[in-house]
Amino acid sequence: MNCTTKFIRLCASFAAYDELYRSLLLEQKNLLHHLEFGLESHLALLKEFLAHKDLIMELEGSDMLDLPPIYDYKTVMAWLLLLKSFSRSVSALRTSLKRNKLAELLLELLRTTYQITQECEFAGKAFLNAEINIMGIPLGCICNFVVEFSNLQSFMLKNGIVKTTGEILNDSLFKSKKSWNNTFHHKTFEGISIDSVKTNALWVLRHLMYNCQNSEKMDLLSEIPMSTIL
Repeated sequence: MNCTTKFIRLCASFAAYDELYRSLLLEQKNLLHHLEFGLESHLALLKEFLAHKDLIMELEGSDMLDLPPIYDYKTVMAWLLLLKSFSRSVSALRTSLKRNKLAELLLELLRTTYQITQECEFAGKAFLNAEINIMGIPLGCICNFVVEFSNLQSFMLKNGIVKTTGEILNDSLFKSKKSWNNTFHHKTFEGISIDSVKTNALWVLRHLMYNCQNSEKMDLLSEIPMSTIL
């Protein structure tokens, strides 16, 4: 982990529980631009990997590989943890963080890392474990982005966060009570912790349901039934 990554994680740790520290960091106007660039860079690498996955499998064969994590995974995790710390602030959600681009990047990163878990079992445990660890943090950020006083709640709803969360919770990888249809898929992810993804996905639903009308709760449960949640 290089010095920049260590510094970002240190800032994330301080900002997690200190409103003044969050405010001082957010006064640095370029900080969110650097954060967005960090997320965009990792997304670009993931999309490049997905675009060439068939070629990789053709060259390396059908057996599971042992690929290392993408080189910037610790840095993107640090940026996401910092964003999660910022999103704890009500004032930040209403001011500095009310940027559609941030919401778009979080949704895209969530969907792309989820796609990796569906299509790239061949990559091996180290690669997949890193991306699942990353996947849980955008969900943690989205938990805070969908609270009732956030300006980005409606954006998240319009752009399919309920559908995406439902797909994740209904996936056998993240639903311990659901049987696996694919034995190889099960073996590939055996021993990889998915707790952060599952917990934060449930928190997204909890925050969406909080203080909403009964009719809205029923609409939500029609998309993600209790059998999926439980």
